[in-house]
Amino acid sequence: MTSTQKKRTIQSKLALATCALLTHGGQNAVAAEAEDWAVDGSFLHYAEEDRITVDKLIGSLITNVSESDKIKVDIVFDTMSGSTPSGALDGAGSFVTVTTPSGAGGFSASTGSTSIADFDDTRLGIAVDWERTKKRVHRVSYGTSISVEKDYTSFGLNTNYAQDTSSRIVTYSAGIAAAFDDVRRSTGGTPEPFAKYSEGLTLDNGSKVSLDTIFGVTRILNRRTLGQLNFSTGVTDGYLTDPYKLISRTQLIDPNDPSAGFDEIFTYYERRPSSRQRSSIYASMAHTTRHDNVYICRIVIIGMIGTLSPILWTFV
Repeated sequence: MTSTQKKRTIQSKLALATCALLTHGGQNAVAAEAEDWAVDGSFLHYAEEDRITVDKLIGSLITNVSESDKIKVDIVFDTMSGSTPSGALDGAGSFVTVTTPSGAGGFSASTGSTSIADFDDTRLGIAVDWERTKKRVHRVSYGTSISVEKDYTSFGLNTNYAQDTSSRIVTYSAGIAAAFDDVRRSTGGTPEPFAKYSEGLTLDNGSKVSLDTIFGVTRILNRRTLGQLNFSTGVTDGYLTDPYKLISRTQLIDPNDPSAGFDEIFTYYERRPSSRQRSSIYASMAHTTRHDNVYICRIVIIGMIGTLSPILWTFV
C-alpha cells in the first residue's frame, strides 16, 4: 500500500468518525451563540499503537448578515504522523526498490524484513459558503474552498439550489462543484510515467480538474420519518497517477526453485489514465421514536465508468 493510498484509507476512517462526532455532538464541541452568530468546534484524536497518530481540529463560524443572508466559514487543521511498512515483496533473497512515504527518496528493502519508514503530513483547509433564502421556500448558496498539504493543493467552487414545495413536505435540490488541484511530490515535480526509477526523470507538477453535479429530493414521510435520495455524477481530467507508486519487474532467482525468491530487474513509475468518470446514488431514511431514539439507514452505490456496485450499507 502506498503512502497516498494509506492516507486515503485513514482519511476515510476519519471522515466516518468525524461524522459520528458531529452527529452525536456535545462532548468535544464548544458552542456559543449570540443574536446572529454561532461558533462550533470539535477535536478528533485517532491512533494506532506503534503505527500512526492523527489529530484533527474542526472549527465553524456562522453569521447572519441579514434576515435572508447567512455566511458560514469552516476551518480544518489536521496532522498525521507515524510509520508504514516499506512495501517490499515477500520472498527470501529478494530486494525491491521502494519510495519513502513522503516520496522524497528511495531505498532497497530486503523482503522478509520488517522495514518501516516514517512520515508526517499537515493539512489546512478553509471553506466559505454564502446562503440566501427567498420567500422561505427558495435557497441558493455559493461556496469556495482551499486545502493545502505538503504535496497537494486544491481550490474549489460550488453552488447549490434548493426549493421546497408549498406544503414544505418535499424539497428538491441541485448543485454543481468544480475543483482545481495541483499534485506533486514533497520534493517537487512528478516522475515521468513508465520511466525507470534509476533514471530519476522528473516533470513539472501535475494538475487535474474535477466537475461534479448532484440532484436530490428530500421528503417528510410522516411526523417522525424523513427520506432522502441523491444522484451525483462527475468527471476528472488531468494527472491521476500516484507520484509515489512504483512497479517492479522481477525474475526468479532459480527458475527451478520458486521458493528461492525473486531478483528485481527494473523498477518503473506507474501511469494511470488521464480521465475518470464516476456516478453515485445515495439513499437514506431517518426515523425518530417516541423516546427520541434516532435510527438511520443509509445505502450508497458508486459506479466508475458506467459500472455500478454497492459499496456501503449502514444502519444505526
